[in-house]
Amino acid sequence: MSLMTQKESELQAFISGHENALMKLEKEFTLAAWAAERSGSAADFKKLEAANTNLRLLYSKADDYRKLTAIKAANEISNPLLKRQLAILINQYKANQLPKALLKAISRKEAEITKKTNNFRGKVNNKEVTQNQIYEVLEESADNGLRKKHWEAQKDVGLVVEKDLKELVLLRNKAAGSLGYSNYYEMSMDLQEIDIGWLLETFDELYEMTEKPFLRAKSEIDAALRKRLNIEEIMPWHYSDPYFQSAPRVEEFDYNRIYAKKEIIPIAKKFYAGIGLDVSKVLENSDMFERKGKSQHAFCTDIDRAGDVRILMNIKNKVAEMDTLLHESGHSAYCLGHDKSSLPFLLRSHAHIFTTEAIAMMFGKLAYSGTWMKEFFGLSEAEADGIEKHGLMHVKRQQLIFSRWVQVMLRFEKSMYENPGQDLNALWWGLVEKYQHVKKPEGRDMPDYASKTHICNAPVYYHNYQLGDLMAAQVEDYMRKNICKDKVINGSKAVGKYLVQNIFSKGASLEWNEMIKGATGDYLNPKHFAEKYA
Repeated sequence: MSLMTQKESELQAFISGHENALMKLEKEFTLAAWAAERSGSAADFKKLEAANTNLRLLYSKADDYRKLTAIKAANEISNPLLKRQLAILINQYKANQLPKALLKAISRKEAEITKKTNNFRGKVNNKEVTQNQIYEVLEESADNGLRKKHWEAQKDVGLVVEKDLKELVLLRNKAAGSLGYSNYYEMSMDLQEIDIGWLLETFDELYEMTEKPFLRAKSEIDAALRKRLNIEEIMPWHYSDPYFQSAPRVEEFDYNRIYAKKEIIPIAKKFYAGIGLDVSKVLENSDMFERKGKSQHAFCTDIDRAGDVRILMNIKNKVAEMDTLLHESGHSAYCLGHDKSSLPFLLRSHAHIFTTEAIAMMFGKLAYSGTWMKEFFGLSEAEADGIEKHGLMHVKRQQLIFSRWVQVMLRFEKSMYENPGQDLNALWWGLVEKYQHVKKPEGRDMPDYASKTHICNAPVYYHNYQLGDLMAAQVEDYMRKNICKDKVINGSKAVGKYLVQNIFSKGASLEWNEMIKGATGDYLNPKHFAEKYA
């Protein structure tokens, strides 16, 4: 074992002290966030704001940041794990080298928006409706007037948070400017270790690759919707998703007819156990059912980087919920994989946020596979084959539609942070019409962009979903050729073993593209996605 250099010893000593403080503050934050998202109470959100501020203040210490940058400048760190921890620490500290008053203002504004979003319920005919109720109407109703009212009710939260969001954008830009960046978008890309030029080039390439197949798929969907809803012109509320970010059900086949017969939580538990990924304790410790005040959005959280992983959902026995449950459980399996590794605390995380999204989305798509469903619903061979054909078509459409939605989100946020004073309503609908080919309702001038929770609460994030889809296609391609040999992955413990050894347990010890190359033999390459879906 080689001896540490002086700078390596200095860095290791710093990390040891930092970890002790981080473990406490991070757990306080994740528990506060968990409580606030579950209750929606003002008191819990006040605690969350304080915990968020305390965590950010840990990384705001200028002396610590100078010490770390000096260690990097000395160029004496050769140990790969120490080098990776140094890079992560510098990014974390750099993002928080802000005046305390500005840090607190950002935390306060983010908490205010989250609280308003979680407690908001749109109204139809003066009666409150939940997100689940809105989606049920958009999925099932043939009453076009009712569909429009529910679509508008979903968008009304934008009016509630618009002013706060615009103020938050200015605060974030001010923070970025104080660190030498042109705007918050530029800062976020740098701290996410993503080159903006490479990202835009990749998305431009995806746009070109998917334009014709997307228009073909959308034409088929629109024709089916015109027939089913007895309409001539397709408007945004005719799709089953308020943002047209997912493929609507347009065929006669109804997945929910099958999913309504079974509880989906035991299915997820059994599936993951079958591939060697035990998420049973995660599911037991999770909050799965709808109630007033609780967040209407699904997520997975790693409380302590030591195995306490939880999921929040609002479950119904439907195919979309099965998709979400498999998705969030995929996140949890990834968390458990690096939490149980021998990695240092700072590296018990994903290689990049999109690498955990890749695993989650890869598993979520299985909800539409007849081959996958066969084991859990007792389907005959003929039934499974029929569903599989629908599933393949649905997933292809879904990937194309979602790809275009991400184009909107990426380009909207980039432009919003570059020029926050522009007409954001016009920017939003201009991008929707260009990339999704969805018509803006005549005369509509509302802050519909502000109704999308990610813009407020998970900024500069959506591109990671698309990068995750690219990685998912690449990993799945590799697994089917080398691990399960084109067979269904149900019951294949080799799948879980491969994922744990090559992706999960690597944590954040490798830069994301190096991890992908090690797991699949190649750097991230859009060709796998294009061959599969375009």
